[in-house]
Amino acid sequence: MPAGTEVFRIRRCKRADTWLPDATTMGAPPTPSSGRMNPAGISYLYTSFDAETALHEVAAHKRITDRIYVACFTLTSSIQVVDLTKLPLPPQFLKSTKNKIVKIGSSRRNSADKISTPVTKNGQEHIEYVPSQVVCEYLAQVFEPHSGGVLAGLIYPSAEYDGGRNLVVFPSNRGWDLEFQGARRDGQMRPSLCLNIDTLV
Repeated sequence: MPAGTEVFRIRRCKRADTWLPDATTMGAPPTPSSGRMNPAGISYLYTSFDAETALHEVAAHKRITDRIYVACFTLTSSIQVVDLTKLPLPPQFLKSTKNKIVKIGSSRRNSADKISTPVTKNGQEHIEYVPSQVVCEYLAQVFEPHSGGVLAGLIYPSAEYDGGRNLVVFPSNRGWDLEFQGARRDGQMRPSLCLNIDTLV
């Protein structure tokens, strides 16, 4: 993914909340609960490629009484990611036999379909998240790209906004850092705050 790419993150701030938006509060949560991609206790940064998708991902479009804060992160250097929104597999991920190619391609498509399926928040969602969590932890901790280096994250289709794309950024705990800088106000959104964010947790 090239330097200069912009991604958005949105948080709702309820009337009783006292936190203020800054690089820490708008970044990845320090003590996260289980999420679609991350196991409990492992902090991933969830972002979207446009503000409208980010708005739907946190259901902020349904909470008109909440204050809405939007942060725009700019990628300052290129990173390697797996993109589940683009099929077939890129050449560096293909194996030598047709059977393996078909098997891997089918598995990747199934993963994308499962990840982009809406999950009902009924207290049992953590069970439905397990398959995607396993995939992400494998990519973040074990998988080695053919081109070398490490994977910084995963692009996947939005489960909440048709056509939207999200980027989840893995923890920067293996000797590399991702730096995002800059922010802007999106005029099409409800009250938002312009932030200057120059670091990613």
